[in-house]
Amino acid sequence: MSPRKKTPAPGPAADAPYEELVAGLEATLERLESGELSLGEALAAYEQGVGLANRAQELLDKAEQRIQELQELNED
Repeated sequence: MSPRKKTPAPGPAADAPYEELVAGLEATLERLESGELSLGEALAAYEQGVGLANRAQELLDKAEQRIQELQELNED
């Protein structure tokens, strides 16, 4: 009997909120750490994780920029 092929877990949408991105990143990390993924699946999961991390960082950068703008408005 051949092993069942695992498909990549669906990740959060590109416009998902930060909290969903972090949850997706944690789920991806758990899958990678499980040791049950083939090399190809692990590579796909890693790529997905990098995308989630990059998107989350973009949201953090935007939030930081907005905070700086608000602080500057408050100073005026």
